[in-house]
Amino acid sequence: MKKCYHCQQYKEDVEFNKNTKYKDGLDVWCKKCRYPYLKQRYEKYGWKNSLNSKYGPGASDIYERLFDEQWGNCAICGVSQKDLHRRLDLDHNHKTGCFRGLLCNRCNLLVGRLNLDDGVDYLQKILRYIEASDDCCNNR
Repeated sequence: MKKCYHCQQYKEDVEFNKNTKYKDGLDVWCKKCRYPYLKQRYEKYGWKNSLNSKYGPGASDIYERLFDEQWGNCAICGVSQKDLHRRLDLDHNHKTGCFRGLLCNRCNLLVGRLNLDDGVDYLQKILRYIEASDDCCNNR
């Protein structure tokens, strides 16, 4: 049992989110108190403020410009924002900080996993491998 900092009620541990900042590994607010607070805060300060605090001042303006330039679609696969359950991600180079475009979560994760900030050599190796395996499969 743990006491919620907000509502001051004692509740079961499962009613708290995990949070490693605290000794017991649980958040100080219960889930019922935390979610409405976060929703209200997000609505008050908005996603633009979130972008600016994460990437620096003006990031929300860059996002909106890229959104218009890309017609609200992912820069790689072309899926429309209206067909997604979340906003397009602002893709950036982790070394230079340069913004590249807006990507759906799937494409953004793929670019991140390929670690293309160092260059496209790795991607070219993958393409050569796939092409060679396709040739091999066609000759069987």
